[in-house]
Amino acid sequence: MFWATSIALSFAFFLVLTIALKLISRFLTKKYLNRPAKVLASDPNATLLDEAEKTSHKWLRYLVKFLDILFKISTLVMIFNLVMTFIPFSAFGEVSVVLTIFLSLFIYSGSILLWIALNISSKKDKIEEELETTVPKINFQEKVKLSFKRRPYAMGTMIVSSLFLSFFVPLTTSGACMNFYNKNYGWQFYEMSSVSSKFMRKFTIPNDVCPPGKPCHVYATLPEDTATQVFFNVHTSYDVDNITLNYDTLNNYNNSGKLAFTAYSNMSTKYDFDNEEQGKRTVHVVLLTGLEPATTYEIQIVYDNKTQFNSTYRTLPNDPDTPLTIAMGGDVGSESIAQAVTAALYDYNPDVAIVGGDVAYDNALQTCWYSWDEFFWMFEKLGNKLGKVLPIVAGVGNHDVGFDAGGPLTIDKENPPHYLKFMPQHLKPAAQDVVGNDWVTAVPNFNERRTYFHHKIGSAMFLSLDSDYVHEYSGLQMEYLQNVSDQYPDSIKFAYYHVPTYPCCVNLKDTS
Repeated sequence: MFWATSIALSFAFFLVLTIALKLISRFLTKKYLNRPAKVLASDPNATLLDEAEKTSHKWLRYLVKFLDILFKISTLVMIFNLVMTFIPFSAFGEVSVVLTIFLSLFIYSGSILLWIALNISSKKDKIEEELETTVPKINFQEKVKLSFKRRPYAMGTMIVSSLFLSFFVPLTTSGACMNFYNKNYGWQFYEMSSVSSKFMRKFTIPNDVCPPGKPCHVYATLPEDTATQVFFNVHTSYDVDNITLNYDTLNNYNNSGKLAFTAYSNMSTKYDFDNEEQGKRTVHVVLLTGLEPATTYEIQIVYDNKTQFNSTYRTLPNDPDTPLTIAMGGDVGSESIAQAVTAALYDYNPDVAIVGGDVAYDNALQTCWYSWDEFFWMFEKLGNKLGKVLPIVAGVGNHDVGFDAGGPLTIDKENPPHYLKFMPQHLKPAAQDVVGNDWVTAVPNFNERRTYFHHKIGSAMFLSLDSDYVHEYSGLQMEYLQNVSDQYPDSIKFAYYHVPTYPCCVNLKDTS
């Protein structure tokens, strides 16, 4: 409950501030402002204040009034923070705490500017004295009108302040993104996270992430049978409708100079990320089947009547005797340490990379799409150095589906997190299948993609489990796990997940 805790601490801060402001105001009033009345009460003929004391008394009166207005503002902000503490954050995403702090600052700044505009005085303007002597019971609306009439510059201050807040609030909150472990765009918030708005991203990321010409991303994800099948995911400019993928074994290509097999994009989806021109693209998915195990293939991607990309891809083995190198980790992001660790994989020449959740740290916010660009570029840089497309298997973490507090999460299946959009990792489920054991050889639609799946790698079975984020351990996921285990009784089985079923750092109420 990090976000609720953060806002609760903010509430506590404003509570202490409110009490402190009231105590200081009362002390100054009782100690100094009420002194003339006390003197008169004891000695009617006493001299109250000389000129210097009157000036000090006047500014002290201003200070007390300023403290009183801050007390009122702090009370409002305190109530606002208290309400935000009890709002279910899963409905608002990770950006809730940022918006709370931003709005608190806006309430403060706007209220202070209003107070200054109504209370600034000058040598030529004695409006405060007039208001106190001639209109002792003046209401707020009349005071505003009289202030604007007597002091035209107050109107200018209010107009400028209003315009500033009217433009500043939308620019800093519209299209808000809060991502972790990626300092390459946005404003750094806390040590590990960055915040950006749609406006800020115009100046902190490239003007055109997926420009016309060569694809901005080419990466491979895997269906269940990793020895004979693979998903190729290709991000191109927005205007590319379809792509062609030519392929053949590297031996055949070296002997003939031709690629004998052709596949076409099985799914092409256009993204404009709420009209953010910088990120617009088309994401194509090509499913290759009938490949030979442990075999290197030459790959060419063609569109716009031109070969735009070529590399190699090696299928994984399906027997226990072929050597296999697996790189496995988790909590990736794209900061310098993640880039250094990923680059170090070159020395091991891995056949596949498995990530145990929290892949790009976009917090399932549609506005944090650039976090995925940084992640894919990092692994593509490694692949380019290795001279091949390195397949990626990614389990689900809380920051991939936008949930941090535990318990099942309901996601929009028609517009799911980028984790599901960008990474198909199992075949299309059969129409009658609800558990996940019956498949059609096709690319799954967005609403068919699951957060638990399995892959046959060599002689072993790797099961990627959902740590109670979208699916509970019990129910469908448990039934799926049992069915897969029964189908492959002779395979060595490995399960990976972001958080253990029974983590040691949580006090479970129900230990059954």
